[in-house]
Amino acid sequence: MTLTANRLVSSGEASGTLIVALSPLGDTQNAFSVTNAGVVVIGDATNAGQLSVIGPIIATGKVQGNNANNLILDAGTQVLVFQVAGVQKGFIDVNGLTMNNPIFLTSTSKLSSQSGTNLVIDTLTTGDSINLSNNGTPVMQIAHNRVSVAHVLQPNAATTSVAGSVAGTVVFSAPIWGTGLKVLIVEFNNYHSTRVAAFNFPSSMTCGVFICGNIGIATFSLFSGGSAQNVSIIKTLGTRTAVGTNDVATSVHADSFGFFNTSAGQIQIGPTGGPLRATLAIIGA
Repeated sequence: MTLTANRLVSSGEASGTLIVALSPLGDTQNAFSVTNAGVVVIGDATNAGQLSVIGPIIATGKVQGNNANNLILDAGTQVLVFQVAGVQKGFIDVNGLTMNNPIFLTSTSKLSSQSGTNLVIDTLTTGDSINLSNNGTPVMQIAHNRVSVAHVLQPNAATTSVAGSVAGTVVFSAPIWGTGLKVLIVEFNNYHSTRVAAFNFPSSMTCGVFICGNIGIATFSLFSGGSAQNVSIIKTLGTRTAVGTNDVATSVHADSFGFFNTSAGQIQIGPTGGPLRATLAIIGA
């Protein structure tokens, strides 16, 4: 190692040789050290060390982190600034990542949260919206008081299929089942059975309307706690001058529609007299 008029030159020593070691009085370690391999260490077991920089930190290679240590920043400090041709495009500070341009993800990338935490997407301003688009075409907008869907909503909820004792299946589907809107679709696919088929709702309905296709001699009933519930079956339609009429029963036959205002948590389909191809729909809350 040689010392010239304006520089310290280390040559011929093994890589990692300590060339600068500074410590305060009473500290036998190296609170600040530099090796000839370009490694700079600030702080030791006695002195924590601190790096204060007035101007920018320019890194031309990789900046490696150390999970054992933390980087403590003052509020408002921009840790990393993204620039193109001198124009700032975004930055990372103590509040998170801020970008002035879109963030592009590859086909294998995803947004995820740590285990046990929620993934929160927040506009931070009540009047702003979260917009989802596909190749520039709007698909969905989430605002503070509404969710708008630009195209057909096609829920793909799991279905429950029950095989007939003779042939075919009856398929129960609940594609929409929210607090204010519940939809149940029952499809009879050449269904022929001498037994009762039952389906438990994801949660109870408290009211609703139904329309039933041609299910032959079969009937359906709504149950709550093991008891069949009364439903109102429309007999005659109301007009401008007259009120319609309805029958109250616990079993509903083919080619009918009506309503109910009682809690129901299960639907049961009675035996059929032959194979059925029909649909039954219930919409409620």
